[in-house]
Amino acid sequence: MRRVFFPDADGNPTDADHFLALLKLFAGSIECGDCLLWQGGTNANGAPKLYDTSARRLMWEAHHDRPLEPHELVTVTCEKVNCLHIEHLALTDKSAAAVLGNASLAVRARKSAACAKAARPFAKLDIAKVREMRARRATDTIDTLGAEFGVDRSLVARILRNESWRELASPFAGLMGTL
Repeated sequence: MRRVFFPDADGNPTDADHFLALLKLFAGSIECGDCLLWQGGTNANGAPKLYDTSARRLMWEAHHDRPLEPHELVTVTCEKVNCLHIEHLALTDKSAAAVLGNASLAVRARKSAACAKAARPFAKLDIAKVREMRARRATDTIDTLGAEFGVDRSLVARILRNESWRELASPFAGLMGTL
């Protein structure tokens, strides 16, 4: 990993290095409400980076005048992945970041959808098509829906009876059965 801070004779980052790094971080960011949003390069997850180093890490190191240990991570607390505002950055470790990241409902739903799609990459139906099918149950026949969506009429019937492609958005959804 390329370091932006060059240590002095004692191994500590110099004030000039902190100043230059902060200048680059602020020059590449815009203020948006309470956040300081990075407009420069990002990694594959959308997290800000400067050169090949995490911009959050650089901001933390420059603000606190100490280099971080390799196991220490800097995460955001404001839900904007590209925020660099020092008050929105929190120091944590990898296991705590993983627990926090997986705790949000949006992350769990996204991972679940990605797993489901990976398990069936060539599936004819997805949840949007199933919802459309259920919305049209009063106007179209099972045969019409099956022909339009390219699936067997028995699958359409199971979907309409909520036996297949169940949506469990509510804890009571599984108790509803058919209408």
